[in-house]
Amino acid sequence: MLRYVNTKATRGTTCTGRKIRLCGDMAEKKSGPEPNTRKSVTLPDSLWEAVREYRFAARIASEAEAVRRLLLAGLRAEKKATKK
Repeated sequence: MLRYVNTKATRGTTCTGRKIRLCGDMAEKKSGPEPNTRKSVTLPDSLWEAVREYRFAARIASEAEAVRRLLLAGLRAEKKATKK
């Protein structure tokens, strides 16, 4: 969960309302959607190209969202296969 804070209000500085980003323990905890975890993934170029092709065919806005959808689809398929 990320929260943007006006540094003038929180730090007592004389800045012109510049915002800083607080994350982790510094950010307020709010109920809502599940928090995200950022991971770096290294894949062969051919696999990234397949993700890009899927992304454009499915009209998905970002590669990250395409990877999430592909992961979820794969996990669901694996779960179905193991139930049989």
